Amino acid sequence: MLNLADPYGGRLAEEIPAQRQLNYATGRDEAELVGKNVTLQADGVRFEMVGKGFIRRVKFPMPGDYSAHNALAAAAAALLLGVSPETAADALSSSPGVRGRCEVLYSGRFTVICDFAHTGDGIEKVLSGLRPFVRGKLVALFGCAGERDARKREPMAQAALRYADEIILTSDNPRGEDPYHIVADVEPTLKAGKKPYFVEIERRRAIRFALGRLAEGDLLVLCGKGHEDYQAIDGVTIYLDEHRIVADWLREQGL
Repeated sequence: MLNLADPYGGRLAEEIPAQRQLNYATGRDEAELVGKNVTLQADGVRFEMVGKGFIRRVKFPMPGDYSAHNALAAAAAALLLGVSPETAADALSSSPGVRGRCEVLYSGRFTVICDFAHTGDGIEKVLSGLRPFVRGKLVALFGCAGERDARKREPMAQAALRYADEIILTSDNPRGEDPYHIVADVEPTLKAGKKPYFVEIERRRAIRFALGRLAEGDLLVLCGKGHEDYQAIDGVTIYLDEHRIVADWLREQGL
C-alpha cells in the first residue's frame, strides 16, 4: 500500500512493480483508491472513498487531514484482504478512533480533544492540523515531563504559541522534579509570546478550569496524556484519566 500524496510513497510507486502494490491518495485520480471531497471538521473527517466500480461515503471520527490518509490506508489493507468496499467504509465510519490519539471526547457547542502529543513536534502537528477549522478560539493545555530532557520544554511552548489562541500550562508526570521548577522553565517563553496563558499545577483542576472557559465554537486540546490514566508525582503513581475528568464535568453541566 502506497500513499501517492506522500513524496516517498510516490517514489516507491515508481520503483515497485504495479502488480505488487495498491496505491491510495486524497484528491489524486491516478490512485487506485481515492479520497474525494474531503471535509475537515472539529470532530472528524468526511470523504468519498472511490475505487474501481464503487463510491462509498466515510465519516471517520478523528480530525485532521492526515486522518483521511490513515483511513484510506486502513481501507486499502482491508480491500487487499478481500473485505468489500461497503464493509470497509462502514467499519471506518463506526470506528471509535484510537484512544488518546486526536480523540474527540466531546463535540457539541464546543469540542474537546485528547492527544498524546508531548514534544514540540507532536504539539505542532496536532495543533496545526486542527487550526484550520476552529470557529472560536483554540485552547492548548499541556505540561512538560519531569526528569526528562529539559531542552524539549521550550519547543513545546513555542509550538503552542504558534497555533493556540490561549494556553493552559500544567503538570505532566513531574516525577521527582519539582513541578513549580518545570513551570518556571517554560513560563518565560509563554510570557514573551504575549498570548493569554494560565498556570494551574494540578492537572485535574487545570482541565476543569479550561473546560469552564470554553465558548461556542471553541476547541480545547488536552496535550500529553493521551491513553495514559495516571500521573507520576514524587515516586507515587496516582489515577488520573482525562476521559473521566471531562465526562464528569460534562455530566455536572448537563451535557
